[in-house]
Amino acid sequence: MTMIAAFKQARMAALAASERLGQDMLALDVREQTSLADCFLFVGANSHVHVRALEDGIREKMREEGTPLLRTDGQRGHLWRVLDFGGLIVHIMEKKTREFYAVERLWNEATKIALAEPSPAPRKTKPVSRKTKPAPRKKRTPKK
Repeated sequence: MTMIAAFKQARMAALAASERLGQDMLALDVREQTSLADCFLFVGANSHVHVRALEDGIREKMREEGTPLLRTDGQRGHLWRVLDFGGLIVHIMEKKTREFYAVERLWNEATKIALAEPSPAPRKTKPVSRKTKPAPRKKRTPKK
């Protein structure tokens, strides 16, 4: 797998995670530190249910893009799942578990990868003006 393909996969997986409200995403170029993969993606979650939802979203997106999942680690519904896509390894971790293990610290010499292109500044829109006045409301009379 080429480096560019792994980085593209990381961006696709991050997009899928962001669609499912993944948090604190971090992608690292680990080619200089290990031969396991070219890129690691770390994704934060709020709970074990959120970990599962993120995993499902990432698996689905990668399958649609033709990237096979080679193996997984951790049990479904637990606080930490690892998805191995060959050149990309995705760590999905519940927030407290991620803080406790601080796995990213082990790879602190790795180069961070930008996950998304900077979004353009929002365009200013003109307020919509009404040319006609709204029809007056009918008064309700209380029933006796």
